[in-house]
Amino acid sequence: SGRYVTSTASNAKSKPRVMFIVAVWPDLQSSAAGMRTASMVQVMREAGWDIICLSSSNLGSTDFLRSLGVAVERCQPNDSSLDAMLKSFAPNVVIFDRFYLEEQFSWKVRSYDENILRVLDTQDLHFLRQERQRAISNGKSIQEAKALVPSVGQSDIAIRELSAIHRSDLVLLVSPYEQRLLTASYGISNRKVAIASFFYGSNGSGNAKPFPPFTFERLPTFHERAHFTFIGNFRHAPNVDAAKILCDEIWPRIRAELPAAEVHLFGAYAHNDVLKMNNRSTGFLVRGFTADQFSTLSQFKVQLVPLRFGAGIKGKIADGWYVNTPCVTTSIGQEGMHGNQQEPWGGEVSDVLDEFAALAVQLHNDETRWATCVSGGQALLSSLFDYHSNGQKLLDSVVTALHNMMHLRQQDTVGPLLWHNSHRASEYQSKFIELRNQIRSSVSKSLQTSAGRIS
Repeated sequence: SGRYVTSTASNAKSKPRVMFIVAVWPDLQSSAAGMRTASMVQVMREAGWDIICLSSSNLGSTDFLRSLGVAVERCQPNDSSLDAMLKSFAPNVVIFDRFYLEEQFSWKVRSYDENILRVLDTQDLHFLRQERQRAISNGKSIQEAKALVPSVGQSDIAIRELSAIHRSDLVLLVSPYEQRLLTASYGISNRKVAIASFFYGSNGSGNAKPFPPFTFERLPTFHERAHFTFIGNFRHAPNVDAAKILCDEIWPRIRAELPAAEVHLFGAYAHNDVLKMNNRSTGFLVRGFTADQFSTLSQFKVQLVPLRFGAGIKGKIADGWYVNTPCVTTSIGQEGMHGNQQEPWGGEVSDVLDEFAALAVQLHNDETRWATCVSGGQALLSSLFDYHSNGQKLLDSVVTALHNMMHLRQQDTVGPLLWHNSHRASEYQSKFIELRNQIRSSVSKSLQTSAGRIS
């Protein structure tokens, strides 16, 4: 498209050929993580990079990827099919979507060709989210959970995820907070990490190509909207906890001030613990999956996001800003999503139940305050999550790491140690499983052949 340029490391020999190995096929409806990965793929395709996407998952659609000209292939862990795909596509960059995919596949990539740049996209820091959840479960406050620096010795997930980070050449993080945590507390070099947060473009105004590709001729005004909403995938523990707190603690306080108000909960995979919260008499309505989160969010005055634990940055909040729907959230929800603290934010923030509810009522009723928060959200989308600015930073980070890969590896002392020792256990376990599967398949075919002869 000519929009993107390789401004740093412009003397790289050729444009990258990128292999994504993902947990679930990225698309625009699956989740905030899925939409973020989809936008990364689109940025790279617009720069003219060749891309193949591999996944073992049946979940999700590949239509969006195919529409961009991205090759898609199923690939199981512990299977030699990856070798053939590496040979046929010949990537010089492989991006692992989450640390456990790095565990499963990176040793094969390294064994095939050490000159391939290995990139870990964390999505968020799983060990940080898990330890914050444990703290809340043990009665800690949101502020105490947020201030926690997990001890590596007490968390198997922390050991695994930090090991994957150390083994990788480049690590993509969504939040500046997580970048500071890794470099200050866990010895990760700043040279190894880069921020790749969200990618939001124009919402149908001007000549800029919108992303996400959902546009509106006009968005509903304050007086054209009604009620509150909550949106989130209910396979995600922070969302289930937030829905429960909203139902049990916050909504009764709001309803006492606004007897006719309703809150509409949307999200995939709403299980019984969530469905049983539905109560029409109190205006607490569990609506289930929505195919278009943007149109849905645009109908409501205020989004309620009472997250008590989590990590990364919150797609639901940014999606709301995209359609002029401000939020009330906690300090966990706001983390990594603010620039200058003196500037207006895209909503209200409180970790105290009474104050949270009071702020929600005020935002629902006060058009002037609502408009200020809408403007704050729009400004933050532009300053923090601009599609083209963040897209260029992503491209530059990958190309620079690719160009400087050998030099960065020479300066790295921890990564080689991990490759030499602990990670070999995963490699040999994977080889054992692959051989076992091949034997089972061979035996099964032999039995089928014998059965056919007997019949």
